[in-house]
Amino acid sequence: MASTTPKPISIDNIKTKLLRPALTSHFLCEFYVPSGISSPSTNGKSWIENKRVALGLSGSIYDQELINLSCCDATLPGSTFYTHDVVDYHGVTEKIPYRRVYDDRADFTFYVDHNYEVITFFELWMQYIANEQYTEEYSGQNLSHSQYAYRINYPNGDESAASAKNGIRLGYRSDIYLTKFDRDFGKIIGDPTEDSSKKSTSIKYRYIDAYPISIMSMPVSYSSSELLKCTVSFAYNRYLILGAKTGGIPAPNSSISQAQTNIN
Repeated sequence: MASTTPKPISIDNIKTKLLRPALTSHFLCEFYVPSGISSPSTNGKSWIENKRVALGLSGSIYDQELINLSCCDATLPGSTFYTHDVVDYHGVTEKIPYRRVYDDRADFTFYVDHNYEVITFFELWMQYIANEQYTEEYSGQNLSHSQYAYRINYPNGDESAASAKNGIRLGYRSDIYLTKFDRDFGKIIGDPTEDSSKKSTSIKYRYIDAYPISIMSMPVSYSSSELLKCTVSFAYNRYLILGAKTGGIPAPNSSISQAQTNIN
């Protein structure tokens, strides 16, 4: 392909191309509870419902909208290629890719609400991964016992009939969705019949088989008060880009519409 010869560019063209950059402060994360936590147990309630009742927490289920909207910091995922050096020509070393490698973790930071639902939600998720659900009735030891032991749950659940209900494997992994949009999402910029690039768009990432691997420590102090934040690191297998969506007017109850309303 021939190189482009420098030429004058009009001010209008510069404005169209450069004066609508994407901003970092408009995004929405969606966290879904894995089947092992949300599927009904023998008493008709899910594992997380039973756990919340046992801990004396208000309400029997987590607030998913609260979790989603509380995420204040996230990172768009990345990947790289493993390459092999090939020297077939004198003085030339070619790098030939043979495997795509994804980031091994993703960090998400949340504002902590006054009921500490955010912390509780991820703590219970990690308790399920570690299989910390035994009581003295079943194991003779509770979590505070000095000789307490546990067996980590399987990523996709146990194949036994006791844990696979209605054909659903009760695993601890789930998908996370991150939608990046901008302030004018859902609005039409100019005349949409003239130039489709004037329509506001978004892009969505899907983190496949994600689960929390760490909750970072949260310092507190008697000095000047600040917002308490909780950072959770997730491991995941890979990510997908679900494509840029044209910003037609979202449904009134859509998560993106609600998030944009809160931001504005």
